Parts: sequence; structure tokens; C-alpha cells
Amino acid sequence: MFDQLWLKCSKPQTRPLRIEPRIKSYLWGQRAADSFILKFLPPGSRAFPGQEPIAELWFGALRSFPATVRLGGRRFGLDKVLETAGREILGPGTQTLEQLFKILDAGRSLSWQIHDNRPPHSKHECWLFPIDLSYQRETDQDQVIAEAYFGFRPLEQMNDDPLSGFKAAYQQGKTPAERSAFIRSQYSEMLQRARFAPDSRELKAFSNHLEIRWERGEVVLYLNERKQTDQQLSKLGIPQGRLLLNIPGATVHTLCGGSVFELQESADKTYRVYDYGREDAQRPLHIEAGVAKLDCTLRSPWDFLVAPVRLDAKTTNLIRTESYALDEIALEAGDEHPVDTKGRYHMLLVTQGEGELDYLHGKRAKTRTLRLQRGEMLLIPATLPRYRVRSLNRLIALKAYQAAPDEINETQQQRSPRFGEKER
Repeated sequence: MFDQLWLKCSKPQTRPLRIEPRIKSYLWGQRAADSFILKFLPPGSRAFPGQEPIAELWFGALRSFPATVRLGGRRFGLDKVLETAGREILGPGTQTLEQLFKILDAGRSLSWQIHDNRPPHSKHECWLFPIDLSYQRETDQDQVIAEAYFGFRPLEQMNDDPLSGFKAAYQQGKTPAERSAFIRSQYSEMLQRARFAPDSRELKAFSNHLEIRWERGEVVLYLNERKQTDQQLSKLGIPQGRLLLNIPGATVHTLCGGSVFELQESADKTYRVYDYGREDAQRPLHIEAGVAKLDCTLRSPWDFLVAPVRLDAKTTNLIRTESYALDEIALEAGDEHPVDTKGRYHMLLVTQGEGELDYLHGKRAKTRTLRLQRGEMLLIPATLPRYRVRSLNRLIALKAYQAAPDEINETQQQRSPRFGEKER
């Protein structure tokens, strides 16, 4: 009761809220000495609890693991803040914080996972990687920046070994339903065969494969073992290898290494179907339940990539769907950028540089300023009609929000044709 009264008196809906993230530890994470997450966080951050490996950084309001907010000298879970003032902070008709920001930092492979694709447990997500290439420029050594498997390869890109006989058997299915049932059955058998194995060539041969490498001072992308150079990607509108992978719910996927920025629907229901033989009481597999949710469509890896759309001189839209929208704001030193919230909340995460955010506060509309630096997030309430971002040096920030249907349609019409039509 006292906490609720304190929150009401603090009026969190009247100003941007500085979100203090939390770190999750999983066995596939990084040691503190190698952690990108610890390098990404601003000095003095309280996020690191001292437990290794360091796997994920969460900026969200899930009750199971909420970030925190400091109000009037006290810390509150973001979920509690939204219970008290969520209608004002999130805007009309929005009951919960619909997006969850994460950073994944994999020292080893994650489990292979499937999520639900239907409300109320739907979990669509997108991966932006790499987050920041500046640290890669410090070395001349060739290395893998990030690697992932996702979805099922198109038939013509499947290798006969170790999938001998699969193509012919698949083509015997006369209807989409028959072919989906065949894939579901075959994949379930693959998962059972691989259950206690430390690796599975069969599962990897069946899935689309993405690898981002640093080779001879250049970012190189491999999709299903086909090389795409940084120059080729730039022609497609992907600067410096920073590409966005959209992973709909029900798509099997895994991250095998590297740092990835993740934006997802605010849900936490996951079906783990393969874990490199690491299954135990704390990490059970859910093969039957996961396969039941599985999207069995065979798709090119290019179908999962999203082309960026330039909105103005300083803003690029990376993705807009019914589940989430993500823009990138890029400012040079001394630039100013006004932002209209259009009556919606924004989640603003600084990924590079330093700057300031100005907003009007109170009945007298006094200008107030907040300092911004890499690793910090602000939740901009829907009650603020506008704010302004100013850069002290080169600043890059990611802005998540809920897009209107007309905005989704507008960017879909502007996006480049599906990637890779000429490459395939």
C-alpha cells in the first residue's frame, strides 16, 4: 500500500523513465572478462549481480524478471510502476508493455527453440546483429562475429548428405497439409535421434544457416554457405553488415555465438527442442509440445531478412509489424532531432555515443534535460507529445514503439523487393 502511494505521488507518467536492466545467467553465456554486455553498459551500472556466465540483458516489464526504475530515491520493478500508472505511460488501449528489449551474448550455442505464434502467448522476435562493429575494428584477425540457424531450408539448398532420401519422400506429398505432416514427423524423429548428442549435422543441414564473419578487415555474410560481401550487402541497403533477421513465432531457431540485439513481444513461453546433450532437470526439452507449434514451411534465408527504409535524414526504419516497430536514429556531433510520440510510448536505447534528451515538464512546460550515454534506456511516456535528442558526439539510438496500420503499410510499400532474388 505504501509503495503504491509513493508511486502515485512520484507521477512517473510525467517524464521519461530511466530503465535499469537486469542480467540473466545461462550456461551458454560469456565470462565477465569477455562479456560484451558488461562493455555495453554505462559505468556504474548496477545490472551485474556477480554471477557468471553472463548471457542476457533484459529491459522489460515481465513479472518473472522485470527491470527496475528509480523514483524519489527508491527502486521499483517496472511491472509495479506500470500497474500504478500504466494507462498514462503506455497510452490509451494499451494494458501492458508490449515489447521486450534484450541483448544476447553467446559464448556457446543456445538451445534450439520454438515459440508460440498465437495470442496470448505469441512471441515473435527480431534480431539485429552485430550491435556495434566498432570493437571488431580493433583486430585484424579473422573471426566469427555471430552465427545462427533458423527455419527450414528450401529444398534445392538441402544437401543430400546427411538428408539422403528426404527430397524424394517430401515431393511425394501432393498437398501442403501432407507435406507439413511429413516434415513434422521427420523433424520429430531427427530431434529424438539428436536428443543426447553434443552436435547434430542432420538438424543443421535441414535449417537455414547465417554466419557473419570478420575477414581481412571486412564484414562478410554467409547465407547457407553462400558468401555475400560487405559491398554486396551495401547495395541492398545493409550498412556494414548490420542486418535485421525477423523470426516469426513457431520458427525453430538458435544463436550459436556472438552478440545480438533482440526485440520481441513481451512474452516468455519457450519450447526447447534440442540442447546439444545438455538436458537436465533445470533445462528440460519440450520436443512434442514444440513440434506441435512448428511452422513447417520451407523458406529461403532471404525471406527472413528485412530491408531498412529511410524515413528522414536521421531516422531509418528497421522493421514495422503488428508486433513491434524499430527505428534507428543516427546523429553526428552537434545534431538535434525532434521526435513526435503521436500519443504512444517509446523505448529509446542508446547503442553508441553520448547525448542529451530535452522534454517539457509540468504545467508551465519547463524544459528539462536528461543525459544519454551508451547502454542506457529511457521509457518515454505517451503523455509527452514530443521530445528532442541532441548529440554530443556521434550517437546511435534504437527506438521501439507500436506502429499504426498505415505506418506498417507505408514502409512495406517502400521496402526493397525481397532480398536475394538475383542471388538465388
